[in-house]
Amino acid sequence: MASETDDLRQVVLDPKLSAKVTDLISFTSLLQQCVLDSSYRISDDWIRSIRLTALGESVVSGLTEKYKNIKPNDARLTTFLRIGASDGLFISLATDLDGLRKTLGEEIRRGRILFPYVFGRDLHDLAAEIAPKKTTLSLSETLTVLRKLPVGVFQSGWTTVGPYGCQLSPFPRQMRPLRKVPGYLCSDVTCHKVHNISLQTGATSIRRAGEKMEQYVSTRFYHPVNDHRRLVTEAQFKTLASSITDTSSNLFDLLSDALSLNEVRAVVDLLLRRNFRSNGGHGHLSKSLGLVIGDPTQFVGSIGRAECIQIMLLNSDADVVAAVDECIRAGAIKVKDYEVRKSRLNRWGPPLQAELGPLGVRFVIGQSGDYTARQLMRLIHTIYYETDGLDPADLAYAIQHSPTRHSSELIGMAVQKKDPRVLLQSLVLPVRRAAAKASSFLGIANFESMPSEEFLERMCWKLGMPSPIIFSELPRVSSYEEEFRRACTSGHSNDELKAIGSKLFTAIEDCVQRSLVYITWAMTSDHYMNQQGFEYDPEMSTEVISFIEERVPASDESFALRTDKRNTLQPLAASFARLAKALSRLDESDHQRPEEQIPAAAKAFPQPFAWKSQIPFLNLSANSRESILTSLQRLSRILQNPVLIGLRNSCNHGNNELPAVAKIIEVLDLVRDWRIELWSAGFFPRVYSLTSVVRDALGRSARTYSDNTSHITLLSPEWAVSPRLPTSRARIAVIPCAEIETSGPIRFSVKSRPGEDPYWVGYPLRWITTTDYDGESLTGDSEIDLNMNAAS
Repeated sequence: MASETDDLRQVVLDPKLSAKVTDLISFTSLLQQCVLDSSYRISDDWIRSIRLTALGESVVSGLTEKYKNIKPNDARLTTFLRIGASDGLFISLATDLDGLRKTLGEEIRRGRILFPYVFGRDLHDLAAEIAPKKTTLSLSETLTVLRKLPVGVFQSGWTTVGPYGCQLSPFPRQMRPLRKVPGYLCSDVTCHKVHNISLQTGATSIRRAGEKMEQYVSTRFYHPVNDHRRLVTEAQFKTLASSITDTSSNLFDLLSDALSLNEVRAVVDLLLRRNFRSNGGHGHLSKSLGLVIGDPTQFVGSIGRAECIQIMLLNSDADVVAAVDECIRAGAIKVKDYEVRKSRLNRWGPPLQAELGPLGVRFVIGQSGDYTARQLMRLIHTIYYETDGLDPADLAYAIQHSPTRHSSELIGMAVQKKDPRVLLQSLVLPVRRAAAKASSFLGIANFESMPSEEFLERMCWKLGMPSPIIFSELPRVSSYEEEFRRACTSGHSNDELKAIGSKLFTAIEDCVQRSLVYITWAMTSDHYMNQQGFEYDPEMSTEVISFIEERVPASDESFALRTDKRNTLQPLAASFARLAKALSRLDESDHQRPEEQIPAAAKAFPQPFAWKSQIPFLNLSANSRESILTSLQRLSRILQNPVLIGLRNSCNHGNNELPAVAKIIEVLDLVRDWRIELWSAGFFPRVYSLTSVVRDALGRSARTYSDNTSHITLLSPEWAVSPRLPTSRARIAVIPCAEIETSGPIRFSVKSRPGEDPYWVGYPLRWITTTDYDGESLTGDSEIDLNMNAAS
């Protein structure tokens, strides 16, 4: 074992030794970032499991000789925690890591070692109650807060900590403990960054020994760094590479932030049942967790989110994702067609972000990354270079190139020059072996029972391709309109025509309602100051249309808009014109933004500020304002056409006679014109997906977005200061006719989990406190320095 430790090159070459080194180093990070009371002492239980190399033993001797007051146990543990120096490792691979896990677990269960519970908002709320307005908590405050919360859940390497103590996970992760945790918004109302709360740990004897260790190492190991550090780093990378490239710790941010407790419990219930089936019962898991698990459903109903997350960490990410996907398919997690859930906070900052939609969980990266393209390359390589019965010649034939080309050329040609959907249709769908390998690679269950189109959509989703968000109301209007046209020329009875017409006008009313709420909100809400910024919530409260009633009250009560029940067509139709009138009457001087809400960049430099008014409509160009008012009035006129209203009443009331077919067609032509106008203006939410990004050597960029019917291009940099306006999201809702000076059309991200989640209401708090001046250092870029907290 000594030779294995000394020869780090052998460690790198041997996967088992690389894994052991990585596991030991990862375990030390748990101890280095825990929270201790100042009275904590290192017991003999810790020391029994630790083994040091000859170099490590010499460090212990030298340290205790130089600093006589260091206790022997402190000296050995601090040497273990230091890991090594330029001359080599201090820790030995003979260390009993299972023994260390057992000791750590016992200390956690006794409450002697604490970890902050960082999931959800619980720590934020308790810190605000116990130490209001403080972003650095004292040790006493830290201990009070942590002892009232569940044990924090973390994982470093294969070791996970949480309410069930210290457990061994079969899958390595990098979710290391945090003592700087998500906190509050600051007193600067133009800043929307969540600032950290710093937690303290005690001035223990082991901490003091660590400080002396650093002094000792810096004087003893003064010569230049050699290959030891590089080799150790290489060993860790080889061990953890798959957990970095294929998945992400953000998966657990997502499951914590975007799932209800009952949804999390449903996932854990399924994981436990699968674990029991595959491992012949629940005895091992029960023993490991120190409890008895009979009925999984009954068990998970009795535990909280922290316990659920730690149990999930005892499974591979692939198994967790598969369980979530199954819960979505079974309806235990209900996800709307236009819903794409994300985490609220990215606690560990990995580049890969997890998303949850109707087709399951997937991982994506920012628009500047090439993750999706590389995943597609890996998929093709897996299918045609690692699957029995398929070979590179099949790939070459499919993309019409010579089979003598190198694999890198063939795969590169396929992904770089072919449309991804076409590739999947031609390379995967027609061949069962290829489809089976793709389903395994992407984690898609039961592919054989799916229609090919559904399987294709799931593959595209899992690979991270742009997924269109289409709200159903306007497509339903188009579908029923066409159905009504066909029925008019197909000899349908009046009752049948009325039934189809009733569906059409119900869809129109639903469509008008969504459009009216959307455009009123978009044009009248102060998005710049709103906590969520320029973010569209598809299920926002209809209270927003009170703006119309307050400024242009209905002359007839029957035309008044209601926010407490469904509105019918006539008041909805008239409301477009009333909104136009309300917007046209706005006085800019009444809505000027207070000086304290204007960012520093707009004050220090001659660049114009895009949000001078608190009313977005007043920040638009003059031509855009005129265009919006004209479209609103035109839409209102079409829907208030007497013939259209008459047909609507005939269809919805059984005793009314239908007009002649020619009149019905005339109304359907009006509906078509109204639908086209509504869509073209963008008053009905149009969600565009990012399709391309082009950058040049000057730093200019052009981002092109498409919604399958048209595209827009956003250019940067912009001269105007327009903080918080989305400029690089994968999906944005755009109002094409609403142009902001030099900043393109007004646009919004789409809320990842629509509707109001009571748990997150009021999070995070904004404390009006004294400014701390010694925080950020300037980058030299005024746009970054003075707008560094603006969300893009």
